Amino acid sequence: MNREKEIELKNTESTATSFDALDRALLMLLQEEIPLIPHPYRMLAEQFQLDEEAVIDRLYTLKERNVLRRVGAILRPQKAGYLANALTAWNADPKENETREQALERVGKALAAQPCVSHCYARKTPPGWDWPVFAMVHAATPDELESCIKQLMQAVCSTDVRILKTVREWKKTSMKYF
Repeated sequence: MNREKEIELKNTESTATSFDALDRALLMLLQEEIPLIPHPYRMLAEQFQLDEEAVIDRLYTLKERNVLRRVGAILRPQKAGYLANALTAWNADPKENETREQALERVGKALAAQPCVSHCYARKTPPGWDWPVFAMVHAATPDELESCIKQLMQAVCSTDVRILKTVREWKKTSMKYF
């Protein structure tokens, strides 16, 4: 059985030339499906005539250099039983003696700490759109989704949220960088 693996390359000031050909080849392989086996890195190592420890060391080095953030399984929410999903957008008005950046940080961290949130981020928004903090929320049922969103409102002490429920998914893949 194969599981899709995800690689996230962190935005840094470094360029694609900041790693060697072996690193690049390893990153390319990590963007493909990796078999769910006891020693997946050993399998990768064999392709480069390396041992498993050398591959793991290279990955740790890439992580330390902020090229690689993580390697992890991609969960397909609907296939895992999470049939009710929504993108939520939150206002982050500063409280007294709080900067806009501090407000974004406060709201983002409060949302990100909740188990029903898979990812949470701030975005620059166009004029007239006052909800710069976005959180993807997953639940098994519509009732659970509503309950989760109410918990999120309590966590951020705000009901100023826009809820965009998923009605259909056309594509869900990881970005391939190479």
